[in-house]
Amino acid sequence: MGAVRLPVTAAQAKALRFVARPAKYGHGEETLLDRRVRDTWEVPRSRVRIDQRRWNRTLLPMLDAIRTDLGLPDGSRLRAELHSMLVYEPGQFFASHQDSEKHDTMIATLVVLLPSRSTGGDLVIEHRSESVRYSGSATSLVFVAFYADTRHEALPVQSGYRVALTYNLLLTAGASDGVLHGTLR
Repeated sequence: MGAVRLPVTAAQAKALRFVARPAKYGHGEETLLDRRVRDTWEVPRSRVRIDQRRWNRTLLPMLDAIRTDLGLPDGSRLRAELHSMLVYEPGQFFASHQDSEKHDTMIATLVVLLPSRSTGGDLVIEHRSESVRYSGSATSLVFVAFYADTRHEALPVQSGYRVALTYNLLLTAGASDGVLHGTLR
């Protein structure tokens, strides 16, 4: 479909739907499709390419900040592994859940909300009976990271389209380069 320009327009989001599939979710050892729990479109990692050199100028400093915010030791590094691109259209959502740890070294999830003109679709993170809401932006990337065992949900989009990149955050020793693994095609 070509390059995705930011902010993501409604026309681009509609085009992304044609390379997407209904998103499934993990429940124990099973992978399920149930639109009463998760109703969104997913562009699989294999269909996404990102200009790593350009993206790493933004992502790598964010990973350092996220490492600090998560309270991880100074000698550790986070590596972001692209999981998928999600496209939410009006009415779509993902009910409250916890992410499954997809790798032995996965400790957290990173959601990057791409700028678009939309309402609703807030990402709600719950921790110790408190919740924080993250709205998207019409002009800026929004980065939200949380430990994999943290409950969270995507509220229904009210208007427009919400597009997000999701990453598994892997904890590595200090010798790692922390380079992004994944691309947007």
